[in-house]
Order: sequence, then C-alpha cells, then structure tokens
Amino acid sequence: MAVYAVVMLRGGVVATNERTFAIVFIAHGVLQGTFVTGTASLMQRLFPSSKFAQFGSAAGIMGAAFYVVLPAALGAFPDTTRHVYRCTFILSGIFGVVALVAYIVVYRRFLTLGGHAGYRALE
Repeated sequence: MAVYAVVMLRGGVVATNERTFAIVFIAHGVLQGTFVTGTASLMQRLFPSSKFAQFGSAAGIMGAAFYVVLPAALGAFPDTTRHVYRCTFILSGIFGVVALVAYIVVYRRFLTLGGHAGYRALE
C-alpha cells in the first residue's frame, strides 16, 4: 500500500498527457490487484473462527456501503477540478495513505496479540 500511495501521489503530478496517464493508470491496476490478492486472507486470519460469519458479514455490509456511497460522492470530483483527471490519482494516493495508516495500526495490534506464531483472535 505504501508503494501504491507513492505511485499515485507521484502519478497525479506526472500524468500530464495521454501516455503518462495510461502508464500511471496501468500501474494503479497492477498495484491495486497485487494488494487485493495479497490481503485476501486477512479476514480469515484476523477474525475469531467462532464469530467469523458475523464479522465477515459486517465487513461485507460496510464494504457494500462504501462501494455505493463513495463513487457517488466522488462523482463530482472531476467537475471540481475542471476535468483534470490526473487529480484522481492524488485522491487515490491520499486514500492509500489512510489505508496504510489503518494497516499499521492493525499490524501493531496483531503483533501485540502474538504475531504470526501465536496470534489468537479476541473472542
């Protein structure tokens, strides 16, 4: 996520023509796909097995709400930037930084609860 955030923030500055925009857009897809694939098992690893369905459903509901609300809320963003679409990379980079901070908080808590060798999800 750190690499993604840096590439997106930098991409918002350098994507000044169609070619550089396409390169940054492809980098976005590759890095986002890598992140999603690499973190696919996080819920199974972090949630307690006795309440996995409950927590998994709650995460799914929150995700669905974000997938509905966030795109609609951000739909006007290109209009506010007078259709300077590279600004969407800056916005993605900011979201990447926020996600990275959240990841660090979760990872530190994971380590205090035993880390890779001894982690036990709180019931």
